[in-house]
Amino acid sequence: MIRVYAAENPVEAYLVKGLLEARGLDAVVLDEHIGDYPSVWVGPSSNVEIARQVIVDFRYTNTMGDIQTSLWCCSTCDEKIEPQFTICWQCGSNRS
Repeated sequence: MIRVYAAENPVEAYLVKGLLEARGLDAVVLDEHIGDYPSVWVGPSSNVEIARQVIVDFRYTNTMGDIQTSLWCCSTCDEKIEPQFTICWQCGSNRS
């Protein structure tokens, strides 16, 4: 098993698990009752690269109906930043 995601809570973990399973990957949620952050794991036969791309899409693209909000790219260091932030976490530059 390979850990591909550490979730904030069990609801988020099971959402990611469902997204992975919808892509045909074997996924399980572990550590949901320990009081720590639950994590999502994929089986050894699953394509880890596909799993990671599903998670990137989940984390960095927010889709609501026809409105899609995506990352912005820092003009100083080229870091990709989530749209709700106005300052680059990597270099501290303001969003231009």
